[in-house]
Amino acid sequence: MRLHITLRLVIFVIYVSSVINGGLPPPTPPPTSALYTDSTTNPPPTTPTPAPTPVPNVALSPSPKPAPTRVCSEPKQIQIQELVETRTSGRYPTASIRRAIFKSRRKNRHDLHFARGHGHGFCETYRRRTADAKPADPSSVSPRPIPFWLDTCPKYTKYFYFPKTIIYKGQTCWMLSPWYRLRCPYTACTSRSCRGVKDAYTGITACRQSSWRSYYYYIWCSRSGLVRRRIRLPQCCSCMRLRCP
Repeated sequence: MRLHITLRLVIFVIYVSSVINGGLPPPTPPPTSALYTDSTTNPPPTTPTPAPTPVPNVALSPSPKPAPTRVCSEPKQIQIQELVETRTSGRYPTASIRRAIFKSRRKNRHDLHFARGHGHGFCETYRRRTADAKPADPSSVSPRPIPFWLDTCPKYTKYFYFPKTIIYKGQTCWMLSPWYRLRCPYTACTSRSCRGVKDAYTGITACRQSSWRSYYYYIWCSRSGLVRRRIRLPQCCSCMRLRCP
């Protein structure tokens, strides 16, 4: 009896399930991974964009610089600034100069004594100024070619005069003894161009003063006291080439 009832129930369940599914096979089970419709939590897969191929930056690459043009310049010609004497109606301040020397330091007195001896050794006394006798340029007198072994830069002697009074920083200053009675010889070039130089060097040489020597001298000013100054005078004239960097 019980077995009969159980068979009926099994047949009934099979029948009901076939009616509900329309006789179709059972549906496919859903995927195991959960699907989200929110694009922020699970955005749709996108195709990866290939990386751009690097292009060399031609604009930043250094361009070749043009070769610099060589510019030749003449050797520097140093101008000697002559001292200009000023007129004054006062007497020579001998007492004031002696007091200034006595109050100066021992080293300053030693330098003054050395400068006085140096001035007497290379300079000479004078009573009146004389005009500089510039000799004539031999190349302009004689058309004959000059041999290469002769002096390419002929020279003559000029004099640097020390006046008795000068203007220094807007005040009248007095030249110490023995400088206001001295004149120092120096060399000047007769011509600007070198003579007797080979044709290969024509146009790139010049005569310039050389062998410069320093001279120290002292002046006394009412406001500045004792002041030591320096001049540089050339002793030779040389043929120099142009500078072409």
